[in-house]
Amino acid sequence: MDSCVEAALDSVLHLPNAQQQPLFSAWLPPSVGLCKINVDGALFTSWKQAGIGVVIRDGEGRLLAALCRKIKSPLTALEVEAKAYEAGMLLATFGAARWGVGR
Repeated sequence: MDSCVEAALDSVLHLPNAQQQPLFSAWLPPSVGLCKINVDGALFTSWKQAGIGVVIRDGEGRLLAALCRKIKSPLTALEVEAKAYEAGMLLATFGAARWGVGR
């Protein structure tokens, strides 16, 4: 498993408690040689639609990949977030070798 995927899995497995999160935080780049995967999911219940977004950046903050996509609904908010994580992991898995990350 490459380091992009390992880093993403580590962040998912060690999610902080919501009460421990700061009120304000700024994006910080990952360590050199790694990438950072940011994901988000949105649920639009009144429109019966959902969407996901993924942004992957390297240690210098350069954009490596991004995607946004509508996904089939009805899903719960947690399921939409899980779909966003899945898309981020797949995008990182297929792009890491091309970006030279995780060697």
